[in-house]
Amino acid sequence: MRKGMVARQVFYSLEHAAMSGLLEELQQAAAGADPVEEEKLALLMLRLVLFIEEQAKDAIVPGLSSASRTVTHIERITEWLDEHYKEPFRLERLAEHLHLSPYHISRIYKDGAGMTLTEYLVRRRVREACRLLADTGFTVKEIAAEPGGLSPSYFSQMFRKAKGMTPGQYKSSIR
Repeated sequence: MRKGMVARQVFYSLEHAAMSGLLEELQQAAAGADPVEEEKLALLMLRLVLFIEEQAKDAIVPGLSSASRTVTHIERITEWLDEHYKEPFRLERLAEHLHLSPYHISRIYKDGAGMTLTEYLVRRRVREACRLLADTGFTVKEIAAEPGGLSPSYFSQMFRKAKGMTPGQYKSSIR
């Protein structure tokens, strides 16, 4: 929508119940500084984008198949990453699965998603680690092996860079 692909106005008022509810949830989640709320905020933003996309479906200007194809590729890449984040990542394997070149995948994902494939994988793995730290009694060593089979030291380093605290500190902060 922001790139001028919508031919007509989609929302005439914010009285639309679903839109209003999503915006209220977003506002509540944005008010908290809690890392769990940060994840909730990201999921709510995704729901909002999908909702707007659904509402704007009929307003898209025809003939922009390249843009929609790119969005489809990004969605397929993200789905694949979500399914395989626990495995060691190989771009060639992803490219083979999607029948695209590794260079093309890297470029369209970075341009469309605003982050590299590696950045997304780190975020996905950290999100899973946060869930495991909050919901299980697993040790940091056990959790490090879970998302991607990482060494405990690399996992702790990656987690600290993403969250600003060690996995142990995170676990203590949510208990």
